[in-house]
Amino acid sequence: MRRRTIGLFLAVFLFLGLLLQSAVPTSAEDATSGTCGADLTWSFAPDTGVLTIEGTGAMKDFSFGKSAPWAAHHAEIQALSLPEGLTTIGKNAFYACDALTELNLPEGLTSIGRSAFSCCLGLTELTLPESLTALGDYAFFSCSGLQKLTLPAGLTAFGNYAFYDCTALSDVTFPEGLASIGGYAFFRCSALTELALPDSLTSILPGAFSDCTGLETLSFPANLTSIGGYAFYHCIGLKSVTLPASLASVETNAFSGCTGLKQVIAWGDHTYLNTVDYDASSEDLSIAVQDKDLLGPAKQTVVYGKRNSDLPATKPLRDGVSGPAETAWMLLHTYAGSYGYAFYALDAFSDVKSGSYYELPVAWAYGTGVTGGTGAGKFSPNATCTRAQVVSFLWNAFGRPEPDLDDNPFVDVKASKYYYKPTLWAVRNGITSGVDATHFNPDGDCTRAQVVTFLWSAMQKPACDSEALPFEDVSPKKHYAKAVLWAYENGITGGTDATHFSPNTTCTRAQVVTFLYKLFGTGS
Repeated sequence: MRRRTIGLFLAVFLFLGLLLQSAVPTSAEDATSGTCGADLTWSFAPDTGVLTIEGTGAMKDFSFGKSAPWAAHHAEIQALSLPEGLTTIGKNAFYACDALTELNLPEGLTSIGRSAFSCCLGLTELTLPESLTALGDYAFFSCSGLQKLTLPAGLTAFGNYAFYDCTALSDVTFPEGLASIGGYAFFRCSALTELALPDSLTSILPGAFSDCTGLETLSFPANLTSIGGYAFYHCIGLKSVTLPASLASVETNAFSGCTGLKQVIAWGDHTYLNTVDYDASSEDLSIAVQDKDLLGPAKQTVVYGKRNSDLPATKPLRDGVSGPAETAWMLLHTYAGSYGYAFYALDAFSDVKSGSYYELPVAWAYGTGVTGGTGAGKFSPNATCTRAQVVSFLWNAFGRPEPDLDDNPFVDVKASKYYYKPTLWAVRNGITSGVDATHFNPDGDCTRAQVVTFLWSAMQKPACDSEALPFEDVSPKKHYAKAVLWAYENGITGGTDATHFSPNTTCTRAQVVTFLYKLFGTGS
């Protein structure tokens, strides 16, 4: 009897225990559904990994960490199903959802809160809806798998650090209509190699593209008015920058640490130049400034280039500066001198077309004294370059060293000629020889093969990295084969097409100074 009583008691106890357990609500950590806004509900399906939001209106904001009601499932969430009526995604909502690989945001969404998708490492492609106007700080911070991004035109509040440390991001579409890019928005997006910025862009906030080490060239839109401090700090791959005339402000250190920067072309009056701290350690940096308002004619242009102690003093841009222009002139002079830069006139010759491939090379050659014009304000860029001209250009580029004048073997090289010293110097240094024992043929045309051979010899015939010539019209047996390969490998000149170098084609003055510019100037 006693055993039966005990057994009955235990059975009742177990039943009551089960009943009580079923009456206890599931803990928040085990929840798979609930509310997340005044008119929004959520549910999570563990078997599919889909988190579904239903309803309309704004999502709640959540504190950093695990305050989102689905936080316990962050590592399991593979996809989001979001309703068309959703207007706001709350702060920290989907922080560190590592398994999330695809994100389809609905039209009608107007804002994404701070850190909403931070550290979602699985995202690879993202298109923000056209309805979006506000992107919170750190919204997609450290989404290191993100490769492709399309921004909406109506985005007016571009959060700071929005895509900070998205190191795989290589393709960004900036739409027409975008006016500003947030501070440090793309910091350390090292896979970015180029930026196609829209004409509507007026401001780039501080640090926006800091440490984007993959960027190589920049051309800013015509309506840009300001670039914030450190905007392109430590973009060490950056080689060339073109700044528009509309630019009114460039803050301190905007381009500091850009140790690979070789050329900055800036159009406009640029009175801010006296405050810009371009990194003086960038030995090859040059700056071109067109000042249409304060420095004379609409196309009056100067180029700043790093001074080379081996070159002669730069020629003055123009004389007789007076009145209001003098202030701007002295400002630019002071700016250049403080960093040890020279300045060259782009518009010194009437027959050098603006935007031509040889515009900067001619400016450099004229400004450094490598060559002058052919008279009457002309450079004659398409005229064939003679042997005398080529050795003279080279001699000037090397700083006009004094040759041995005691022995001149050439009857056609007179002491009164401009090419007398250059010819003797070139011959004594093994750069070239005469066409025979007593003739140099100074007026003879120079071919492409001859010019690159002169350059290669002047540089003491450096070895090439490869032995494979890319041109079918250059035989390895030719005396100029190694010179052609060296010029090709070093970007001094390419072929006339993909498979031809055209070694016997004559070289123009424009082509020769371009070769020299790429070898000695800032063009490489």
